[in-house]
Amino acid sequence: MSIARRFMATALLVFSSGTPALAHREDYIDETLVFVTLEQNELEPEYWFDFGSDGRQDFTRHHLALEYGLTNHWMIDARATAVGENVHGLRFDSSRLEMRYRFGDEGTLPIDIAVSGELNSFRDHADRTHFGVEPRLILSKDVGELNLTMNLAEEMPIDGPHASFEVRGGLRYDASDLFRFGTELRYDAAEHSVTAVPQLWLTLPHDITLKGGYSYDFGKPHLRFVRLTVEVGL
Repeated sequence: MSIARRFMATALLVFSSGTPALAHREDYIDETLVFVTLEQNELEPEYWFDFGSDGRQDFTRHHLALEYGLTNHWMIDARATAVGENVHGLRFDSSRLEMRYRFGDEGTLPIDIAVSGELNSFRDHADRTHFGVEPRLILSKDVGELNLTMNLAEEMPIDGPHASFEVRGGLRYDASDLFRFGTELRYDAAEHSVTAVPQLWLTLPHDITLKGGYSYDFGKPHLRFVRLTVEVGL
């Protein structure tokens, strides 16, 4: 049995048991999307900062994102990313526009289900811009203070022949009203790579959330970086 199939089977077994708890609406730090969406007309700006190495050189990345609740079950998320490298300096890296819809309210079904569709672009090392489409199935389950989430995504390039299937999983524990901790795992079927992302969260007053994590890719090019984020609910 492949790594992806083992991961999916284990996650579905855990999802099928337990009782629903309170909502865990914030997405994980490495883009594992959760079931819960923003409320209608709610606005949430975000900033992420990355520092790491891609196997060739060190880099920094700056992400600016904005989420908006179109309805209580339907939201939109836009993000732009700039990367700073020793050779090229600061330049455009990638962008995305994602829409997410959830079916029912949390705990209505044995497993909470949402779907997501994304249009994205990125610039490669040869300074060429590529475009892609990514549909995603989101499965989530709350067991007490523990949130378990799994994403099944297919990255389909518009201007290229090779699609890439990804399995993303997140596990987070709400230790208190202030402090949370967890981890993510990501498996890329095209690159046969596994990435682990342990992370910590601080949920502050006035809907401010601070997150920090470390992403370690066990495959090639052995990408690794520290990510710090701040999210503000308006």
